[in-house]
Amino acid sequence: MIRSLWRWAIAATVLACVAFLVASLVFSPTPGTFGFSTHGGVGIYSATVASVRPGSPAQRAGIRPGDRLTFDGTLDARIHALTPVAPGDRLTVHRAGRPDVTLVAAPMRKIPWGIAVIADATRGGFLLLASVLAWRRPRDPSAMLLASFAASFALGMSIDATTFAAATVRLALYMATEIAFVVAGAFAVLFACTFPRPADGGVRKLLHRIVLPLCALGVAASMIRLTGVFVYGWYATWMLQIYVAVWVVYILAVPAAIFSALRVAEPADRAKLRWMSLTFAVGFSGLLVYFVGSALQAEQQAMQYATFTVIAIPLGLGYVILRHRLLDIGFVINRAVVYGAVSLVVIALFVGLEWGIGHLVEARSNASVAIQLAGALLLGLSVRVIHTRVDRVVDDLFFRDRHRAEAAIRRFAREATLVTDPDALIAKTVDVARRNVRLRAAALYVRRGERYLSTGSSPVDPELLDADENDDAVLAMRTWHEPVELGGVRSLLEGELALPMTVRGQLAGFLLCGPKISGEAIAPDEREALQLLAHDVGFALDSLRVAALERELAGLRNLEGARPSVATGGGRATLYPIEADQPGV
Repeated sequence: MIRSLWRWAIAATVLACVAFLVASLVFSPTPGTFGFSTHGGVGIYSATVASVRPGSPAQRAGIRPGDRLTFDGTLDARIHALTPVAPGDRLTVHRAGRPDVTLVAAPMRKIPWGIAVIADATRGGFLLLASVLAWRRPRDPSAMLLASFAASFALGMSIDATTFAAATVRLALYMATEIAFVVAGAFAVLFACTFPRPADGGVRKLLHRIVLPLCALGVAASMIRLTGVFVYGWYATWMLQIYVAVWVVYILAVPAAIFSALRVAEPADRAKLRWMSLTFAVGFSGLLVYFVGSALQAEQQAMQYATFTVIAIPLGLGYVILRHRLLDIGFVINRAVVYGAVSLVVIALFVGLEWGIGHLVEARSNASVAIQLAGALLLGLSVRVIHTRVDRVVDDLFFRDRHRAEAAIRRFAREATLVTDPDALIAKTVDVARRNVRLRAAALYVRRGERYLSTGSSPVDPELLDADENDDAVLAMRTWHEPVELGGVRSLLEGELALPMTVRGQLAGFLLCGPKISGEAIAPDEREALQLLAHDVGFALDSLRVAALERELAGLRNLEGARPSVATGGGRATLYPIEADQPGV
């Protein structure tokens, strides 16, 4: 339930970002300006003019450098005097001994294309990162936090308050922008404290505990400061300093948490952590310069250029995902190719239909309209067929070997019920799983009393730990009868995925899969095949156990008067009994 709500929240955030971008392009494609700048920024009530742009509304109104301007105490006036404006916004200024003038903001010159490309690429990178993580890794807590960070940061970058004319709406959007950035920073720290494993002590545990109170402090400081400035005309420097301090802690905490994890990480995770540490350090460096400069009341426009280093975050994280195969990128590419090909086929058919109608019947005639409607209906009904055919072609082209491996797993799952030797069945199961999914290691565990014992592994590992029935991963499989990703739970089991063998509603064992040799995640179709394999092998082992018990009972009937020691059995067929956690079995 929580994961489902989280995915809907990410989807809603991404849609909101897209909506703001579209609205900004349609209603306010260029920012506005009144044409004057002030010494040390604009105050709440007054400001001294530093420069006037030639040909601007300020120059046409007779405003000159050195003039002392005062503004009305209304919310509209404060919004227009202290924040970016849109073309058409109005600001009334008062000058001592001279008539009041009302300035109408004119469009600024277009933003240089290089700056626009960097901003759009950064937003797009964050949105793509959030979407892919939410779509492909909804069960991974670290991925959930990283996607939340990317979506929140993209939302803060995408909100354009100048799209709306109402001052109250602009104030609400300015608050939403700062809150989105504060929440994004908190998610970044939480991610750094949980990847690749949740914090269990030290610096990471401390940061994990303080980040939520710190986030609440930053949100409260931002809301109080903006409300005080715009609504009541009250400004206190210390309120801005609190907001800046919160972000400085964020910026320093993320690399610190990742570096702390690097010291105790497994060799396979160290390269990922190094890249992530470098990515966040470079990406947040510009923000550190910006916030420190803001606290020191430096020139705002110059400081804003420093924030362009943020583009390193989506680029760096994207490189980590591609290089170390944290996601099944092949599957994502497959979907992109499929939907792109379907779109091209549909467009080509539609263009061909329009061309054919234009050559067969007179344009705008009743027959032309009827044929167009019939063709559109036929094309709409054919989309599903087109998608199925294209999907099959793309799958055969890009994933033929994977499908062959999955077919081999499913084929052996059916053959498992005919294997008569428990040792052979266990060995074949582990080998089939490891060889076809290309796992580094695999093992099969069966229930013995209150523990789950390893009965076979590939490669052979005599030091595999047994699992207690109260182990978090085992407990999750016993409760939900679903595969468990071991990266998201505290467990003594070492691997990537555990697939339950459920017999008569109880966990009788599980197939433990290590990471893939390539380093990429186990694909959804591979996961389904392995789940079928574990299910069928569980029933096959249980059938062998029942058959062994039946043979022993038949032997007892034939050996009337046999000694008790014989009745206890212990033949080879009972070396690997698969026990169901069920009375009477």
